[in-house]
Amino acid sequence: WIWRALLTDGTFRPRVVALDFNPDIPLNTAQVVKYEATAEWDGTGYTVGSLLAYALMARAHDYSFAYALEMGSHAFFVRS
Repeated sequence: WIWRALLTDGTFRPRVVALDFNPDIPLNTAQVVKYEATAEWDGTGYTVGSLLAYALMARAHDYSFAYALEMGSHAFFVRS
């Protein structure tokens, strides 16, 4: 949600963005956790967003998916 707010505002546009995604969500599924300001992690797999959800949002704001670590849940996007 932070990256989305930054992209929407448009005043801060880093060249590279690194973020965590949920590797338990299938790659062909765009899914995010509903924003709740007071929410806390409940210990389940319902956390952050899917890689596809981030890639779609990135593309809409002129960023491209660059790489995701094979052994983790870290993705990198670059400004187009």
